[in-house]
Amino acid sequence: MVADARAITVPTQLLISGADFVVHHGPQHRFFERLGTAIKERHVLPGFYHDTFGEKERAVAVDKARSFILTRFAESLNRPSLRAADRIGFTRDEADALASPLPPLSPRGLFWAIARQNMAIGGFFSERLRNDEGMVESPASVGAVSIPHILRGGCRRVWRRRSQSEPTSHAVTKSRGGRRLLFRGG
Repeated sequence: MVADARAITVPTQLLISGADFVVHHGPQHRFFERLGTAIKERHVLPGFYHDTFGEKERAVAVDKARSFILTRFAESLNRPSLRAADRIGFTRDEADALASPLPPLSPRGLFWAIARQNMAIGGFFSERLRNDEGMVESPASVGAVSIPHILRGGCRRVWRRRSQSEPTSHAVTKSRGGRRLLFRGG
């Protein structure tokens, strides 16, 4: 949330409980500093614990919130234009950061390199579903048809020898219902 605070462009008031031991002050102050709105207020309430509006002295917090809200409603509506957000501003900076390549030896870079390699290996083996005699196993027998089709009894394990004239990128088989099915296969 702190990293994305620049994306918040609406008027924002931050009430920080001074004696809060649940939420640390540092991230709250960094969040306030990074807010993308020009209309923002920060109030540190000494002696307040985690439940700011549930404290005995909550009138202080309620008065600050009421004042901020009434002031915003008294002003005319001023929405920032986001028409150039794809070219300038926070969203452009974030898009540029996401589009930049990762260092190859960083943990995230290594993770994605291994993921790409695993996908390539899986793709290599998925195109080669064959046994030692050059038989092609129809994808119908390895889950390439829908469950309702199987439940109707329309699929059975099919092995056949590929002819020399048949293209290697397709396998054709018949279902029990007599319909011809075309499957992609090895």
